[in-house]
Amino acid sequence: DGSVTTWQLLPGNSQQWKFVKVDDNHFMIQNQETGKVVTFSNGSIIETVASGSADQIWKTYSVNGLYGFVNEKTGLAISAEASDDGIVLCMINWNKLPNQLWKLCSEDSMSISLEVGPDWFRFDSEE
Repeated sequence: DGSVTTWQLLPGNSQQWKFVKVDDNHFMIQNQETGKVVTFSNGSIIETVASGSADQIWKTYSVNGLYGFVNEKTGLAISAEASDDGIVLCMINWNKLPNQLWKLCSEDSMSISLEVGPDWFRFDSEE
């Protein structure tokens, strides 16, 4: 299992993600390189093997064309916070704050990117 971090855009599957639909408004977020999914565990955002547990399921909220991702188990949202090491991902209460709202941008017919601040993340959608 590994941590999920922000990083400058580089080529390769490690920065490509896929939304795996659980139901109409819930997804697991799967890394294209590792096949692991974004999981909230013991206060950290990490990648783990998919089990379908509530700590791996994310509800999406749309706010003025931007999106928030709230963990099904905790009700906490993925947030980008400044630190001495740059931008880090953390979990805080869902308040529709700018650091909790992500822009989804079409790259091509099969993928979207996720932007926050100077960083962006690529997700491939799966219906």
